Amino acid sequence: MSLNRIEVFKIAQNLESQGIEFYNKAMEFADEDGHKSVFNDLAAMETQHLALFKEFEENFKDDAYMDSDDIGKYLDRQYHTSLFDHEQSPDEWKGIDKVLDIFMSARSKEVFSVQFYSFIYDNAKSEEARAAIKRVIEEEKGHVAIMDKYIASLGK
Repeated sequence: MSLNRIEVFKIAQNLESQGIEFYNKAMEFADEDGHKSVFNDLAAMETQHLALFKEFEENFKDDAYMDSDDIGKYLDRQYHTSLFDHEQSPDEWKGIDKVLDIFMSARSKEVFSVQFYSFIYDNAKSEEARAAIKRVIEEEKGHVAIMDKYIASLGK
């Protein structure tokens, strides 16, 4: 199986779209304005990442990207897996301890994002794509650090 950039960038767009939805939902159920602000900022950053991957999709329409059955299977699984769980009912997000749960859940998803984008980075052929993906990886690592800060401040 050979994947082109379009397929890879669509997977990344899917991941970022899930993140936007997750953080917007988290903002609705956060119990403090400071937490709402953090989730709003994270949604905005994910929106920037989404725009970047859409731009890449447009710019690299016809280029070959990766050639490997293993890579193709891995990326296909990721595309069809919802990283951010939208199936929880809003009631499951309410309550004092739920904000901590949201931060902990978000942290695990951001760690996965770092791993996923690192995989893409390691297999990218274009230096332009590699540079942009590296920037996204660093921003996602920053998201993990934000989660760590709030998890620590909330008592765990």
